[in-house]
Amino acid sequence: MSSLPFQPQPSLAFLALVTGRALAGASALVAPLELTPYFGVSLTSSATFVARLFGARDLVLAVGSFWDVQALARGELVRASGTAARTVVTLAMLIDAVDVVSGLVEYNRGTIGRLGLVLGAGGASVFVAIAASLLRQ
Repeated sequence: MSSLPFQPQPSLAFLALVTGRALAGASALVAPLELTPYFGVSLTSSATFVARLFGARDLVLAVGSFWDVQALARGELVRASGTAARTVVTLAMLIDAVDVVSGLVEYNRGTIGRLGLVLGAGGASVFVAIAASLLRQ
């Protein structure tokens, strides 16, 4: 790992990571009933709650990847950099890795279908790959 300050460049890959995560999070928060069937989850009141939890998590990770959350708490809009940015991107990558494993486990158990596997575990694996490439910068 580089000892230089981590400053994710607003490259296409970084913007795709942040935008994809923000869109997934916002969609799950705003329209959980429309989103859950794509992941093979039965439509229940608890499924919408879990979808909203997922949405909040992804939205906060997107914000924290791009903006300095300490500055946001002070009402300032400052791009994330240094250790804080590296930490958020790393934590998001680890969460996505767990999502990949969870998707594979649930697919093998028969609780989600191929579409859920592709969208859930596949999407999370794309986020892992993008984050890993950014962290190597």
